Amino acid sequence: MSEHFTKIGSQVYSPEGVRSLFEQAIQAENGDIEAILSNKHKYKNLRELWFASFLAFAIHKWLKHKFYIQNSEQDPPDILFLDQEASEAFPVEIMELFVYGQIDFDDDYTKLSQKIWDTKGDMNLSQCHLLLINRRVSIQLNVSQFLREMRKYNWKFEKIWLAVCTRKSLSWTFFEIFPFSSNDQPAYISVSTLNQEDMKFWY
Repeated sequence: MSEHFTKIGSQVYSPEGVRSLFEQAIQAENGDIEAILSNKHKYKNLRELWFASFLAFAIHKWLKHKFYIQNSEQDPPDILFLDQEASEAFPVEIMELFVYGQIDFDDDYTKLSQKIWDTKGDMNLSQCHLLLINRRVSIQLNVSQFLREMRKYNWKFEKIWLAVCTRKSLSWTFFEIFPFSSNDQPAYISVSTLNQEDMKFWY
């Protein structure tokens, strides 16, 4: 945990609050969710909040700890996770692995990890989490193989999460890729807004 100062009056959101923002944007786009998730300019801040909101949901299920999120005033990082009780925060940088509508993944995990390194590897963010997003349900990642390739690099993040969308945008699994474990089976936590037990941790 580290201290981060936020601008007075800056808006912070719970996962439920982000969903409300997202639903407003869906209405503005006549029900077209992809118009929001694919527009990295008009909806950049909302996309980042949307992805981060599921990680906050998962952390609450895992640690029974509520973090509220907001867009960062500076880039990097993209998002701040705020512990309002302890007045602490940790930053999160977000990277989407695959662009919707492009050719499906060719199972080249060497190339995929190289792409991540080329994009984020020069960042020395030792107190920051990196959140890697795969929201394409059609792409089934071999997490163990991906982890083996990621081990070849000297990452300067506090944590690296791999977020895999497993049922449209309603179910997510978060794998703790880094710090590296001693085997090829990273710890993970899954959450779904379709699961009544999980929704006890929705806030």
